[in-house]
Amino acid sequence: EYNQFTKRIKANYPQITNNELIIYCLLKLGYSRKEISDILDISEDAVQKRLLRSRVHFHDHEKWKRGEFEEFIKNY
Repeated sequence: EYNQFTKRIKANYPQITNNELIIYCLLKLGYSRKEISDILDISEDAVQKRLLRSRVHFHDHEKWKRGEFEEFIKNY
């Protein structure tokens, strides 16, 4: 089901950091931002900010609407 998610995403977007990759993996597994914040022991706001900053690596010409980036990662 995950079809070598980490290898594919790093190959296509080599500029993403390991911390970003961890969040993407947790999103891919279906965790919510709240659950991710609990797992990583950071605030939910910190998770949101990391997602906002990191999405420029992906189609930076696009304007992502709320929730679209998370769906992109889940379906990647």
